[in-house]
Amino acid sequence: MKKILLWICIILFTGCSSEPIISSSTDNQANSITQAQTVSFEKSGLRTYIDIFESKLFYMEMENTNADFYVYDFQTGFKHKIASISDFALKGRSKIIVDDTLYFYISTYYGDGMKNVLYAMDFSKMKMEPISENKYSQKLIPVIEMNKQIVALQGDFFPDGSRNTFLEVIKESGQIEQVTLNSNAASSFTDVYTEHNIIYIDSDNEYLYTLEKNVHASSAEYYIVKYTFNFSTVEAIDISSIFIDYAITDNIGVFYAFDNYFCITDYSGNSILCEYSVDGIDVLLCENDLEYVPNSSNNTKYEIFYVRNTNNIYRLDTQKGTLDIRNYDTENGQSVIRCVLAYGNMLIIVKNSLLETDLDEKIYFLSYEE
Repeated sequence: MKKILLWICIILFTGCSSEPIISSSTDNQANSITQAQTVSFEKSGLRTYIDIFESKLFYMEMENTNADFYVYDFQTGFKHKIASISDFALKGRSKIIVDDTLYFYISTYYGDGMKNVLYAMDFSKMKMEPISENKYSQKLIPVIEMNKQIVALQGDFFPDGSRNTFLEVIKESGQIEQVTLNSNAASSFTDVYTEHNIIYIDSDNEYLYTLEKNVHASSAEYYIVKYTFNFSTVEAIDISSIFIDYAITDNIGVFYAFDNYFCITDYSGNSILCEYSVDGIDVLLCENDLEYVPNSSNNTKYEIFYVRNTNNIYRLDTQKGTLDIRNYDTENGQSVIRCVLAYGNMLIIVKNSLLETDLDEKIYFLSYEE
């Protein structure tokens, strides 16, 4: 029977010993964050904090359709302008670091439409440049890394209006290959469907995970399908009930999978963190504005989450199955978290003041201690 752990205002339901244990911690938190390296930027809703690599914070600032990209180095205290892009339209949340290079897609205006450009930000050379582009209808493109290859979910429309989704694999040599996944493992559980699409992809350095949708005449079914890096199907998990029970829409903003966990956030702000096994699916967290924090370094056993506009950061120990929460309120309730980034055991925490007279946002660079 499905076991549910539903968090509303940090309410805890205790159950079987196999369920995650959520604990709170306040000891040494104030010292941890106040002793961190800090920098203040002027508040700006047009600034996007993209990622962190070692001590380098990579971010973007917008003005009309122009986007400027910068790196602030906490080690040197200097800010570097990296690149400028005109005709900027969209940037997805998905990105991946391979060695010392960050890859992410940007859509730019092109005539009456938009084109999608894959950029590479090389932190060792402090250089950002495009490496491929396309005009597919898929926007906000998910991108992952598999065996040093860049894999992106692409999609386009057939003449009859139905959608075709496929993977685009960019090899180390630069060669590009299209791959259409055979999702028989998912379709074998269902009757004949009228349409099948891949909604999102992710990878945990061992397997490829896809979030897939089968459309029937009057309903839709959703699956997480697990593949080897050779694109052979391992298993399919029916999560249709999750979409129904928690009112998740299929307009998915992010999807992450790791070990036996997955996290889904739709564009309505609904987020859900689940653990799955042969016994079923356990819902560990279900909160609005819950954000997963991707970590490009493998030197940590934890997965990090935070809740926007609060001071709460969750840490999931995937080995022990435990979940703890820390509150990073060090200014007497006068600031809240805007954004969190992670690299190894280091965090970037961007906090906004709630005081109208405070025109700065403070950025903390600190170690997430045991």
